[in-house]
Amino acid sequence: METKLNYDVQQSSSSICFDEAVYSNLPEYMAKILKQYPNKRQKDIVLLAMLTSFSAILTNVFGNYGGSKINPNVFVFIVAPPASGKGSMLISLKILAKVFGFVKAQNIQNNKEYAIALDHHNKYKQGAKPRKPKEIAIHLPANVYSTAFIELISNSKNGIIIESEADVIVKVWHSIAGSCSEIWRSIYSNEKVSYYRKKDAELVEVENARLSVLVSGTINQILNLFKSAEDGLFSRCLFYHFDEVPQFNEPFELDNTEKNGLVEDLSNLVLSIYNSSLQGNERIFSLSKTQQELFNTHFKIELDEYTEFEGSDGAGLIIRGALNTFKIAMILTAIKNTENENLVCSDDDFNTAMKISEHLINCGKTIYNLLPEQRSNSQTMCVTPSEVFNDLPPIFLTHHFKAIVENKFGKSGRTAERLLRELLITKKIKKLKQGEYQTITSQF
Repeated sequence: METKLNYDVQQSSSSICFDEAVYSNLPEYMAKILKQYPNKRQKDIVLLAMLTSFSAILTNVFGNYGGSKINPNVFVFIVAPPASGKGSMLISLKILAKVFGFVKAQNIQNNKEYAIALDHHNKYKQGAKPRKPKEIAIHLPANVYSTAFIELISNSKNGIIIESEADVIVKVWHSIAGSCSEIWRSIYSNEKVSYYRKKDAELVEVENARLSVLVSGTINQILNLFKSAEDGLFSRCLFYHFDEVPQFNEPFELDNTEKNGLVEDLSNLVLSIYNSSLQGNERIFSLSKTQQELFNTHFKIELDEYTEFEGSDGAGLIIRGALNTFKIAMILTAIKNTENENLVCSDDDFNTAMKISEHLINCGKTIYNLLPEQRSNSQTMCVTPSEVFNDLPPIFLTHHFKAIVENKFGKSGRTAERLLRELLITKKIKKLKQGEYQTITSQF
């Protein structure tokens, strides 16, 4: 089995797409839809939309990770310029349309039965007064305040947020009524959330809630949502970031008949999987022993290399990135084995999950470097790779590079990582081994 166990910067994560190997072992029904997208960027976005959609309906799938019971739900953010095609993520609405319709029909039926029971009670005055049924919502709104959001998730225990404009969330979270960030963090970590229902003088506690999130926005919107590098929600999210100049796509003579039919078939399949999940026994996902060893080795190296610059500040990106990798592998395994209760990850799905997550973690690092941090005025000065390059010896270690950036230019470890990345990309230095580099040319 081939798995990349070491991290080496080749090019900016914002300029490349997923490794083509990611698409070689997907289920046929997914592959057929993805073939309808010749644009590689849109194909990546649609794949992420599919995986996030599946994560929301696998309600009986779990994995044991770090001594805790983990569900497959993921938080995915598509970050790109306006009019760049990131709206392709809205295919999730079509994929989940049958599930949303099914839940809506259930609500209508429950309300009809309640109305009949209430009419009977009022007419004959027999028995206890029936209670109004709770409104179940799987498709949760993004523009809702914290208390209302907890009430919604307490009714359904499971849901997904699909929002193509991140500033919708920004406006609500920055209002007086309060942010849902803490709630999202708690649900991601399988922690209990609670709120006080004033009308009934009741403390409502919600356990084992499940939430998936699919949001797109510009880089400025995302930076307004995550106000600092210390935001604990940031490291729980997966980011797909690109910054190419938008291209004009011819809007005429497009025949989407085949694509629409394939998406319709997928929506029916998703409804079938959802109903089976509601009615079936728990399905437990696991990695093989060999996969566990490769997984541990990969992320130990990743964490060691990243924290050489960031210290503990950026560790969450790698630690929670590992957890999200486990979740992606869980999703891929569960949708290929819809009836098995014991879900053991195949080598193909393990490698696919590792390749997807490596790209998304690298995108997260790019955005993390843009997040504000507490700095003095002297630390806000700009520094270019050429300035640092001129101070480098022929052979240098990571801590030497970091010391030059910090002591001479007054910049943080995050800036040092960005500068080292740029020097590697432009081939001004090369990596000899972990933590050791060599300059290639004496002139920049």
